[in-house]
Amino acid sequence: MKIQVIVSDYNSCNCYIVSEGESCIIIDAGFDSQPIFEYTEKEGLKIEAVLLTHGHPDHVHAAKDFSDRGIQVYITEEDFELPKNNFFGLKLKDGFVCFKPTFIDKDSYKFGDIKVKIINAPGHTKGGVCFLIGDYLFTGDTLFKGTVGRSDFYGGCEKTLRDSVKSLLSLDKDYQVLSGHSESSTILQERKYNIFAK
Repeated sequence: MKIQVIVSDYNSCNCYIVSEGESCIIIDAGFDSQPIFEYTEKEGLKIEAVLLTHGHPDHVHAAKDFSDRGIQVYITEEDFELPKNNFFGLKLKDGFVCFKPTFIDKDSYKFGDIKVKIINAPGHTKGGVCFLIGDYLFTGDTLFKGTVGRSDFYGGCEKTLRDSVKSLLSLDKDYQVLSGHSESSTILQERKYNIFAK
């Protein structure tokens, strides 16, 4: 399995391309789809699906571009309405929230040879999720290196977020933590040093 990160120009959102063989999935569409399409075309990869950790605009802005190409975009039903809220004063693409969603309603999915376990992680948003793939935990804006996501946006809840982080840090393996922004980390490192783990 190979993981390529593309940092979106807006708000430095980490968009991940997870590939196995000639198939790949995208985790968080980010703000601009062009760098993702350029990379996957250069590498000869077929995009099987786009998985969204949550519905904030910096993570989903480009989702419609994938949907328009017939690529399934997965998001929780609770978070599908969130992009309509202009949290960051963005000038949004016309109709970008009109991508056709596939609502995440199972504990796991398989795309080609890529197995994805869904971990519910509300608190940053009402319907936030994390994705566990092999030894990697994609945490969106729930858990960052040394800190956690904000809980003061619409649908956020500090207590719920803390409970989600506690649950992630109790996982029984030292997974690599790949978050929606900033550097990578590990579960063990966050147990030791994340101030919200205390």
